[in-house]
Amino acid sequence: DSCPELGLNAYEDLMVPANRWNIFSGILRTYQAKLALSGAQVLTDNGHNLEMFADKSSLVPAAQNEAKVMVRLGILNGRPKEDGNLYMDMKDNITRAEVAKVLSVFYQSLNLNGFNNQSYNNFVDVNGHWAEEYIQYCYERGLMRGKGNGIFDPEGFITKEEAIQIIINLIGVDEILPQNVAK
Repeated sequence: DSCPELGLNAYEDLMVPANRWNIFSGILRTYQAKLALSGAQVLTDNGHNLEMFADKSSLVPAAQNEAKVMVRLGILNGRPKEDGNLYMDMKDNITRAEVAKVLSVFYQSLNLNGFNNQSYNNFVDVNGHWAEEYIQYCYERGLMRGKGNGIFDPEGFITKEEAIQIIINLIGVDEILPQNVAK
């Protein structure tokens, strides 16, 4: 059945690509939940703003506050366009390589300690890729997996199903109870 109080639709296709906002906010909200549950202060924007983004008004006010935290952490840098402006492009699909970078920057900037300590994996389609270091970082910490047969598919769009798996991996790594994250 659907679970409207959590914004879940039982008939949603989880094999479709997730957009940038799904990933950025999902990772941030998971960590914010961990901070709140432990009694620590949640992350704030520390005066950062979204003025540099031409599409800043595309986010509702609550989402703008989260985006400011992501700017502060160095996770949200924007994309330059032909018109000379910088855009967040939060409705766009996001590649597996981009997700690996977001996770790596987030993890490193917050000095998170927990990880699964998996050994290095030599994905055949990652060697020499711009995100190779980020992909390996995420794989070694159990945050992301390959597609099988030595393939990571760095330029493939991440699906909603994979995004959910990443959140579950974050929950496991950071010892967050799933029912508390759902709240």
